[in-house]
Amino acid sequence: TFLLGPIDEIVEQLEADNQTLQGMLSNRFVEYFFEKVTVWQRNLGSVDTCINKWMEIQRQWMNLFPIFVLSADIKEQLPDD
Repeated sequence: TFLLGPIDEIVEQLEADNQTLQGMLSNRFVEYFFEKVTVWQRNLGSVDTCINKWMEIQRQWMNLFPIFVLSADIKEQLPDD
């Protein structure tokens, strides 16, 4: 089963927010907010990285799930943990 559903809307929002931050950084009046903007940019990058890793691990688990959970032979060989 999936833990994380479709992420299209989340990815679109992350990209839009990142573009907004890029626009702020290109503004000549950004000096006062520069540090906050760069912190938000790093935070959005971390969220993006985390979501992509999560989806990659979830895809791998979906491939392994039938082997480890549905296979009677493997269930007998593995401990109950």
